[in-house]
Amino acid sequence: MLRFFTILFLIFSFLNAEEVNVNSIDDILKYAPKNEKPAGKISNNKRVPVRLSTGELEKKTNLSLDDLSALAPSDESELKAGEKLYEETRVKQLTIKITNIPKIVYENELFKVDFKADIGQDIFAEPNLEIITNDKIKWINKEKINWIKGNGIFETPLYFEALQGADLENITMRLTRNDEVFAEANASIKLPAIKPLNAKDNFSNIVADSFELKSYKTSKFDDNTNLMTLNLSVKNANLGSFHIDNKSIIKQGVDSAHGDFTNQNGFYFAVIDNKVKSLNFSYFNLKTKKFENFVLNINVEPEDLSTQTGLNPKESKFKVYKNIFIYALAAFLLVLFIASKNITPLIIAVIILISNFLLQKPYGNGTLSQNAVIRILPVGNSSVFYVSKGSENVEILNATDKYFKILLKNGRIGWVEKDKLKRD
Repeated sequence: MLRFFTILFLIFSFLNAEEVNVNSIDDILKYAPKNEKPAGKISNNKRVPVRLSTGELEKKTNLSLDDLSALAPSDESELKAGEKLYEETRVKQLTIKITNIPKIVYENELFKVDFKADIGQDIFAEPNLEIITNDKIKWINKEKINWIKGNGIFETPLYFEALQGADLENITMRLTRNDEVFAEANASIKLPAIKPLNAKDNFSNIVADSFELKSYKTSKFDDNTNLMTLNLSVKNANLGSFHIDNKSIIKQGVDSAHGDFTNQNGFYFAVIDNKVKSLNFSYFNLKTKKFENFVLNINVEPEDLSTQTGLNPKESKFKVYKNIFIYALAAFLLVLFIASKNITPLIIAVIILISNFLLQKPYGNGTLSQNAVIRILPVGNSSVFYVSKGSENVEILNATDKYFKILLKNGRIGWVEKDKLKRD
């Protein structure tokens, strides 16, 4: 009788049990133990559970008890919040080497040394070079360092000009990553012996293998001064150092210098008193070891500045030849139309002439704002030859990204920043 009631109880319990549907890992997690620790291998009295990811469990078709136990909470400690996940970049050693230092140079002579820094491993870094000197030496390529990088090595030539008493106190090389310095090294240079020149008063501060005056012109600058433009070329020298100590020169400078120091070209401008009838200067020739003199007669020519520097779009030999070709082609097409009575050549000729007219049409007119600075060339450090005293109407001849080329009422041509001119 007892057996009969026991069987009935089991059947009744089975019929009233909650149905369990296991269709996903989430269903398994619902019925996994909540507070029980998983059984695992015991080593040194510590449990080491078998850990499986959710993705790994989803790939399994048959789940074992061990798989289910992997879902149970573990007593393994978590990673500390402040623990570093990446190793800090460390440089074994930063070394500096300076070679090819000349033994002797003249005053104002351009000389080069080769700089090399090695960090001992190939990692990305930004180099920063600092050189401390006195006022007797000038670091020429300070703003234009061309680094050669590769395999943890940074190389560049350094150019200097020095006078007697020059002192290069220290060279510091810093490597940065993410704007933070992570390596630094210092070095010093034993400068070459400086040989005096005993230069004359008209010395232009140029010491070169050769110096060529390609051309020069003079135009009226204002009622009291003239503007001289010299087209110069030097070899193994820095044209930017060209400077004449002359009280008659009110303002001077070098613009548009291009090329490397082995062969450099550019324009020298000087605003000079109009009472001066000639300009003389000298340079030191490294080949002959002698000074060479230049004497330039000042003859004012009725030309605007742009024709002196070849920047006037209205004065181009190429455009003259192009116009001759276009008009000749149009005339030929017109003759062809008359001879053949075919209108096609006439249409082509008209299109060519209209297109040429539109292309030659100036950019338009504009109005200068007060105190607008007019420069010789479209660069920020170019010489200023005029400042507007009020609103002035000008003709726009050309344009670059930042400047308009304009024609002033007095016939002068120069460059003005775009925000200083309002187009009509």
